[in-house]
Amino acid sequence: MGRKRTGKGKYVLLYLACFMTVLFGFMGCIYFQERNQSEQYLIRAKTLMDRKYYKESLEEYSEALRLLPHILGDRALFQMGLIYISPGNANQDYHKSLQYFQRVGNEFPNSEIRGEADTWVFLLHKIIKKGKKIDQLNNKNRFFERALKEKEEVTKNLKDQIEKLKEIDLGIEEKKRNIIPKQ
Repeated sequence: MGRKRTGKGKYVLLYLACFMTVLFGFMGCIYFQERNQSEQYLIRAKTLMDRKYYKESLEEYSEALRLLPHILGDRALFQMGLIYISPGNANQDYHKSLQYFQRVGNEFPNSEIRGEADTWVFLLHKIIKKGKKIDQLNNKNRFFERALKEKEEVTKNLKDQIEKLKEIDLGIEEKKRNIIPKQ
């Protein structure tokens, strides 16, 4: 029943365990190296954003997102959303920002920053709604300004016509006085 192992078969399980340990150790090193490299992208991107190099910062965040989407993706997406609402960004776009914050909530439901992303989603919906209302009011205002300008032109033309009629009337009165002999 229980024979003793001899020779090469004696250490097969030990060799297998050592091989697995080395393999997992190597894979762990690669994982941490990639994570460290991706975090370096996040650090560079944050520095670029602070210096107002928004386009370059977006590229760095995109690269971090590409390298380790499941580990650093939430932070990269969140920061990309912040870039698009930054006041100094010439390419400010609330709709793109909203999409990035929504992706944080959808793709990373257990993220530590999901609450902040959801808050930004709520605020951006309000801002976009108010922006649409402002656009509508501006359009109405332009319509009324055009109408007012047209009315002012009509009023000016009518005043000019009144002045011309007054001149004609004065001319007629003058001619009447010259025709009627004075007694």
